[in-house]
Amino acid sequence: MRPSRNALVKANRRAENARKSLSRMRSKMKNNPNIKTVGATAVGGALPCYLPNFGVPAEIAGIPTEGLIGAGLLYVAHMRAGKPEKEIIEGLGNGMIAVTAFKFAKKYNQ
Repeated sequence: MRPSRNALVKANRRAENARKSLSRMRSKMKNNPNIKTVGATAVGGALPCYLPNFGVPAEIAGIPTEGLIGAGLLYVAHMRAGKPEKEIIEGLGNGMIAVTAFKFAKKYNQ
């Protein structure tokens, strides 16, 4: 019976260590926001104001250009699954889509 008791003790120890590790990881996630994602979304939200400086039209077929660019960036991010730059591209696209949503809401609210 001794080997089975040792195995049970080891399994309990591993389970306790896994619970502690999960608890530490959750507390770190609550205290530290993902700066890369937040920064990329902020830049994506600010970028549409600079698009006219590059000669990009404001609208294409009634759709704000930043919405089309944001959708394209989200598609590219989806295709780059597992790559480190995925979060940055996704954040840029999300910021641009948010600006488009704001413009549509403002347009239809008037």
